[in-house]
Amino acid sequence: MRILFAAVVMAASPAIACNTEMISVQDNWTAENLRSEGDTVFTKIDLTYQYDGTQPYRMIDGSIRFRDATGSAIASLGLNRDDALAPGETSSLSITSFGPDLPRLATVNRSEIEVTTCVRTIIYEDGTKETFE
Repeated sequence: MRILFAAVVMAASPAIACNTEMISVQDNWTAENLRSEGDTVFTKIDLTYQYDGTQPYRMIDGSIRFRDATGSAIASLGLNRDDALAPGETSSLSITSFGPDLPRLATVNRSEIEVTTCVRTIIYEDGTKETFE
């Protein structure tokens, strides 16, 4: 009975709403495993993303997500929150971090990795705030 209850609760949990069309990641992203400290592997990720919206923004809450071909999450990186971009402009993100699955970005075949974006809230240059629910 407990297993069934847990499955129902998990299935009833709301998904995080977001706009998946506003930001696109350019295909030339890179991931490199740099060093290990004990069991911890540090991975450097460099990427460029483009704002595909219709009006300039001054603040954004969103993320870039990496999943493998099975749909399992590898990593989720936050967008540069205070970038102010106009339509068509790009921003770069460079991080060095660690996590249990993060080194896979540097070793799994790129064709087996899906990159998606999720914008939860955006504040446009004119002060208008849009939250995706």
